[in-house]
Amino acid sequence: ISRPQGGIGRPVGLGLALLAGICLGSFLVLIAQVEHQAVFWPLVVARSTSSFLILGLAWARSGLVRPANGGLWLIIFAGLMDAGGNGFFVLAEQAGRLDVAGTLSSLYPATTVLLALFILKERLTRVQGFGVLLALIAVPLIAG
Repeated sequence: ISRPQGGIGRPVGLGLALLAGICLGSFLVLIAQVEHQAVFWPLVVARSTSSFLILGLAWARSGLVRPANGGLWLIIFAGLMDAGGNGFFVLAEQAGRLDVAGTLSSLYPATTVLLALFILKERLTRVQGFGVLLALIAVPLIAG
């Protein structure tokens, strides 16, 4: 779904994309094991840990760089949306099935592509359209 336009052959970074998918899936499975009473504290720990790791890596590699004008608010907004999405995932998992909640939450690349389509007026490639179609077909199949 999120393959860039003009991509021919094996995409660059495919290994990193697979690693990211495995890590995301593992996170969703592990966070789903949270007891009903402790919904948000594991998310706070996960977000804090990842934030400190990213800041530490950025500082160790090239030093911290101040975001461009207005960029800090965008970073904070993205973090809040991500944390909110994780919170809603935990609530959805506790109210229903992990396979359905995991599948629906993994559709975020389709959302990104659709936002680029409508807001940035980007064109959907044939491969991206096929990926969106497959994702939409997979959701009811997994839910069934």
